[in-house]
Amino acid sequence: MKQKRVLSFVATLVLAGSFIAGIATAQDSGNGFQISPVRVELTIAPGSSEKTTITASNPTSQPINAEVVVNDFEAATDETGQPRVIFETDKSAPGNSFKSLVGDLGTVDIPAGDKVEIPVTVTVPEGASPGGYYGAIRLEPTAESDKNINLSASVGTLFLVTVPGDLQEALELVEFATAKDDSTGRIFFSGSGIQVVTRLKNTGNIHVKPFGRIQVSDSKGNIVEQYEFNNTEPKANVLPNSTRKFTDTLNNNYSLGKYTVTANLGYGSAGNLITSKNTFWVIPVWFIVVAVALLLLVLVGAFVLYRKLRQNRKHKVSSRRR
Repeated sequence: MKQKRVLSFVATLVLAGSFIAGIATAQDSGNGFQISPVRVELTIAPGSSEKTTITASNPTSQPINAEVVVNDFEAATDETGQPRVIFETDKSAPGNSFKSLVGDLGTVDIPAGDKVEIPVTVTVPEGASPGGYYGAIRLEPTAESDKNINLSASVGTLFLVTVPGDLQEALELVEFATAKDDSTGRIFFSGSGIQVVTRLKNTGNIHVKPFGRIQVSDSKGNIVEQYEFNNTEPKANVLPNSTRKFTDTLNNNYSLGKYTVTANLGYGSAGNLITSKNTFWVIPVWFIVVAVALLLLVLVGAFVLYRKLRQNRKHKVSSRRR
């Protein structure tokens, strides 16, 4: 039981890393065992199949025998976009299950210093529900592998399968705010390191890739900074029934003033739009010090003037009595 927990923990870390670093071409288990591609996206109609291949490489000096395992995954709850792989063999993802689309893949032998291609057939049955089916095909070294191969190593390819039909592409803007050091706010005492936080919730049945532009304008309406949102290759997905948090750090060192952040985002095949605005103030510490100093000077001056006027009045009253 303890060994299985270690295996699941290590595999989760490896697969989560591959999901974020989707631009990688191969995934390494840490002992030279590699698999590519990191991510596969397919669109398969009900009653159809599609074939693809996974390439497993073994640059070590020992042959590897590995079991080809199919798991479902779902979005983690920490809003990072990382997958939570369901390792239990008797459990599947709630709703659509990728495991149901792939048969038993058996085991594979990978000679030392060589690589092999593993054929994978994804079959969508007639009457399958439209939407997203998400899973991972992993390779786990078996006990037949050399003892120097880490048996807790697990590497895999993530699969995102779209079954056409009544696809519901629905993305909700949960939060659009500014922050610093991951703490949201609208008043900042330094103009550097200001962050734009965008939290998007997918209430549909298919993953979506948001895109768009975020602009920062000053109090006169002049655009002082702008950038492309979710500008990675491939673009990050927001999985169904999950919220993903995007945090971008602005490049400018903003001076004293009021600024407006505007988001113009899009998603889905129909080009759905999301717009939002937020304002923030930059009030440098030096400005606060100067303002407090000026206020003290005004108060001191008013007090001195008051004392002087009061003395003058007393002097006039005393002169009249004489």
